[in-house]
Amino acid sequence: MLVMVAMVVGIVIVVALVGVGLMLLFSSTSHGKNAADELALGAAKVLNADDRQGRANILVERSRELVFSSRKTYSDLNGRYKFLEPLARQTVEESRRGAILVDEERTTIEKAIEGELSEVLKDDAKLLSQRSSLNLAWLKTATPTIAECEFGTLKDLDSNVPVPEGFEELKTLDLQADRVNRQSRLYRGNIDATLPSPDDDLHFKLTALPAPVRRTISGARLLSEEKFVSQSKIQPQTQKVSFANKVPCAVRLKIATQVTASGRGDLSGNVASSSVALTDGGTPAPDEEP
Repeated sequence: MLVMVAMVVGIVIVVALVGVGLMLLFSSTSHGKNAADELALGAAKVLNADDRQGRANILVERSRELVFSSRKTYSDLNGRYKFLEPLARQTVEESRRGAILVDEERTTIEKAIEGELSEVLKDDAKLLSQRSSLNLAWLKTATPTIAECEFGTLKDLDSNVPVPEGFEELKTLDLQADRVNRQSRLYRGNIDATLPSPDDDLHFKLTALPAPVRRTISGARLLSEEKFVSQSKIQPQTQKVSFANKVPCAVRLKIATQVTASGRGDLSGNVASSSVALTDGGTPAPDEEP
């Protein structure tokens, strides 16, 4: 009888320990998911802090309009109004220099975002390393770590820049080249909207970014992983961020926690959680604001 009671008590204790272990494991998974959500959102907000990407997109598009219109004016005047040709040529040259400066500034913004993200992710890794771990005789968990961090865009996400309605010839050219979403009337995201020769040596890169909807600016938010399209990832050897000239608007971050399910360590694996976050949307151009 005592043996039977002892066996029952032993089974109850084992079941209770297994239950506690599973509860702690699920709790660890939940904490990992919450941490992934929090860190992914924080990293995503860096991408368009102060609407720098949105403003850069608008500046790129306006610079492109200026190059196109000045070139068209020069072509229309050349041969008919010789005395205006020097002024028209100067306007073309200045608009081209302006486009080069805008592209250089866009590159500067890209490098600034890379540097800021590197620092943010380093700080996040330190915070994760300070989190408490579970250390039981039969169940151990290590502190969570950032296993992967990717940067990219979303499927079919346009830029925040509308097609210029006042330049019918330019609008027709862009529609024919499929640079514009015909439904939203926005330029597509992640394109280099080059102009015809002789200005085809200039770059007009537009980043994908949520556009205002009836002047409502979207905030950074979590999204499903199915919509995420990876463009680059953090370099594990150097822990540096590099976009390779493709400025992202979204972050996918994966956090992993190593779990050992026996004292001898013969049952070990990683419990991982990942999250995708989209950055803040772009604001309207200054001349489009109410």
